[in-house]
Amino acid sequence: NATIADGCEADDELGIEGTRIGADGAIICSLDKDLLQVPCTHYNFVRRELRRVSPAEGLRNFYEQVLIGDATDNVHGCRGIGKAKAPKVLAECSDEHSYVQATWRAYEAAGQTEQDFIRTCKLLYVQRSRDDQWKPPLDHLLQI
Repeated sequence: NATIADGCEADDELGIEGTRIGADGAIICSLDKDLLQVPCTHYNFVRRELRRVSPAEGLRNFYEQVLIGDATDNVHGCRGIGKAKAPKVLAECSDEHSYVQATWRAYEAAGQTEQDFIRTCKLLYVQRSRDDQWKPPLDHLLQI
């Protein structure tokens, strides 16, 4: 019963199906940390770890990844921010507005452009439905 991911990444197919099935019914079996932005149950079959990702944790995971980047996918994050600094940048955040503000301020402080920030968000965002993409929730603050 395999499904071929035609026209999108397998990550996106898993994000779409995980959202469709719902957090109480979906279990995403993967080693890919990108998928930890999707609220549902996740199973790491190498570590044999089962964990539930809440919507709040999924949001935090996404913006941490925007700061860190993803070397496997050749997506650069914020200069000078790694796994240790990213949680500190987001420590006071509680909603998407504050995550965008903190993440954008870090990019700006590193001399990166809004285009760098937006491109990274769009590249790292895992779709929740067909034709879904990351859109800045604060378009009045970010010039697109």
